[in-house]
Amino acid sequence: MSTPNAYVHRRLSTTRLVFAMTAMLCSPAFAQDPNTHFEMQVRPLLAKNCWGCHRQTSLGGLRMDSRDAMLKGGKSGPAIIPKNAVGSLIIKAVTHEHERLKMPPSGKLSDVDVEILKSWIDSGAYWPEETKT
Repeated sequence: MSTPNAYVHRRLSTTRLVFAMTAMLCSPAFAQDPNTHFEMQVRPLLAKNCWGCHRQTSLGGLRMDSRDAMLKGGKSGPAIIPKNAVGSLIIKAVTHEHERLKMPPSGKLSDVDVEILKSWIDSGAYWPEETKT
C-alpha cells in the first residue's frame, strides 16, 4: 500500500526528471546539428508566436521570416545579435524585460521557449538556406 509520502516522493522524482530532460533538450550541447535544432524547435516557436504579425505584415517594420530580416530588424533595431542572446532585442521582448516591447502580446514566452531562443542565438542563430524554385 502506498503512503502519501511515497506518492509525493514519486511525484517530485517525476517532476525533477521532466525538468532535467527539458534542460538537456534545450542545451546547445544536445542540439549539435543546427539544422535539426532550428527545424524542430526554433522554426515552430517563431511560427506559433511571431509570424502572425512579423511575416508579411511586418508589424513595427520587423520581419522575422529570415535570418537577414531579423539581423536588419525593424524600427527598434536588430531583433537578434548572433552569439549574444542577452543583448538581443527579441529576448528582452519575449521575457517582457524591455521597457515598451512586450511580445507576444498574449503574454511572455515560457522559460523553455526563451531558453530555445537563447540557445539558438548564442550558437550563432543558424537559419537554413532557402531553396530557390
